[in-house]
Amino acid sequence: MEEEEKKSNKNEPLFHAQDVIHIRETDDMIVRFLLEYFEDHPLDDKNCQEEVVVKNVGSLILETLHWRMANRINDMKDSDFPKEFYESGIYEFGEDSDGCPVIYCKGRKYKKAGSSWTQVFVSFLLHESEKKLREIFGDPMNPKNPTHKPGIVMDCSGVSLASVDVGLIFALLPLVRYYPQSFSYVWVYELPWICRPMFNLTLKVLPTRIVKKVKQMDKKSAINEMGSEGIPTFMGGTSPFKPYLTVPADASNVRDVGLRNNIPEGEIKKMIAFMDALSVEAQKEDAK
Repeated sequence: MEEEEKKSNKNEPLFHAQDVIHIRETDDMIVRFLLEYFEDHPLDDKNCQEEVVVKNVGSLILETLHWRMANRINDMKDSDFPKEFYESGIYEFGEDSDGCPVIYCKGRKYKKAGSSWTQVFVSFLLHESEKKLREIFGDPMNPKNPTHKPGIVMDCSGVSLASVDVGLIFALLPLVRYYPQSFSYVWVYELPWICRPMFNLTLKVLPTRIVKKVKQMDKKSAINEMGSEGIPTFMGGTSPFKPYLTVPADASNVRDVGLRNNIPEGEIKKMIAFMDALSVEAQKEDAK
């Protein structure tokens, strides 16, 4: 670990200092990865020999620390993102019929508004998910023991390869890998047949423990599992609970965020128009 903490050739740290402190001063992440590892490997399996476990789990933890650093998980702020993202209804929080927190990502609402915005959207999803998970599970230095683990629902109804950035739809899958013991399920809802080959290919590179939590669902199977009252109205259910996302007081606007990310003027204007249209759609949904 000491060698891994050294700076790279570009004089940039490999890991964020805050994450290193968490690893050194609490065993929360280590325990979570160990629990996930043993879900995949029976205790009598040769892969459960002590030296093998240490090597494999250690590699997963290092990979997670690299991922967190590369995606600036600890450094992102509410002001990095426009209030329009929060108001669009693309990404919201809710509950299922068991009282389990649910993260909703509405892929059908995202129609390519300029590929330059994709990384901004992905960062937004990661930032808000990190915030929500800290709210549910507590800070790593002072973890909570919640009654329910959250679920992820990726609403892909109406999505087509021609109109959507598929990478964005699956942007939440890394959360299941890098936040062990944090999610109870991942639903991919109404995935169009044309997108399924790419989705199935994605599943093949994920560990078994993650794949077991992922389900492709349609309206009928979703209602059979949760009941109509456990499914939000935008997915065809009758739940009285409306998903939401609180707009931070210091959120920016689309133009300022675009300029900070060196996004061309034409794509900034396209995103402003796109967000305006989504805002009108979200207001109509809220009025129902």
